[in-house]
Amino acid sequence: MCPRFLKVALWGTALLPFIMGAIAKQEESTSWTLIIGGNTAGYLSPCGCTKPMAGGIRRRATKTEELAQQASFIIETGPIVGVPGRQSELKAETLAESLKAMKVDVLALTSKDLILGEPGIAAVERLSNTSILGTENSSVFVSPKCAVYADGTSPSFTQLNAISRVRELVQTAKERSVPSIYITNFDRDIAIQIAESVPQLDVIIYASKSAPRTGEDRIGETWLLTPGPQGQYVTSITFSGERFESPVINSLGPDVHDHADVSRYYNRYLDRVRSEKLVEMMPKVSDVVYAGTEACRSCHEAEYKIWKGSKHAKAFATLESDKHDADPDCVSCHVVGIESTNGFIVKEKTPQFTDVGCESCHGAGRNHTLKPKEAKMPTLGKEACAKCHNLQHSPTFDFSKYWEKIKH
Repeated sequence: MCPRFLKVALWGTALLPFIMGAIAKQEESTSWTLIIGGNTAGYLSPCGCTKPMAGGIRRRATKTEELAQQASFIIETGPIVGVPGRQSELKAETLAESLKAMKVDVLALTSKDLILGEPGIAAVERLSNTSILGTENSSVFVSPKCAVYADGTSPSFTQLNAISRVRELVQTAKERSVPSIYITNFDRDIAIQIAESVPQLDVIIYASKSAPRTGEDRIGETWLLTPGPQGQYVTSITFSGERFESPVINSLGPDVHDHADVSRYYNRYLDRVRSEKLVEMMPKVSDVVYAGTEACRSCHEAEYKIWKGSKHAKAFATLESDKHDADPDCVSCHVVGIESTNGFIVKEKTPQFTDVGCESCHGAGRNHTLKPKEAKMPTLGKEACAKCHNLQHSPTFDFSKYWEKIKH
């Protein structure tokens, strides 16, 4: 080998680490992770007595922060709240602060979020420091990473509208040389039809009441993704620089610890709920008179002992230990007669109606205690349990198994 060629070869070898580093840096700059959470629907915390429960903004912040350690684009889907009222306003503000902590890029609202009104939505935008999509003023977001469209808050939005808008989105993304992402209030069946109509679309994020599907769920080259129900999951998928590859479904179970900053926001939310006395403000739709569980004891001693040894007798204490004893979302299933003017008000005023008592299932019993033979209590079945032990609060509830613990 001639000396001159040897010098060139050695020079090229010396530069090899720098060349490889430049290539790696280029790959790093074009690769990023799409992170999808949301469909909170007012569930800021896992709700229910059956363990383990999944979800909550404290866990979601932890998982999002973990996934976002590399380059990322973070999407939060609506609805962010559930029913109208002051508590939803407090929830929206707390969620907004949490989204800021999570560094969410886009929040896509739905028609259900319109209950907040323009001032409420403006407050969410200000507190979250996030781009809000889905409103009349803003439906498209374009960044160096992607182009996003959300069909949003209009209840009259149709599938044909969606196809037309998605085609425009795909064209915008093509012009910017970025992937296209469509966020919709439609379910998976409609999402499939849209993907078939616009095969150039990269990702559809659809609404679902079920857990996200594992594995490769796509139509052609269009990925079908969802955050699942009530903030219980975070879905992530990597963009390689050319395409999206293999989503990962992250369940927010108890193995995910609570985020420190968002925990402070959540505790402040509970303090605000307590200070505003929202339980006392709950509507009373009945005047039926309750007696309290102790009033049943003199005639039903055996049944009383079974109740006393059950978790029903400690139901209110479980709320107190979690600071949820002033939370309207929780209290109704842990006390007696909250819907009546003659039932639970607050513990300090009506301590006899705390816990899940006899009348929680059998109904108001004051008349029965006065005239037991004339005012008989009804015979009940498993339907009496369903109002509290439903799919949202008690997903693993099995009547035959649970009944054995309290049979009387």
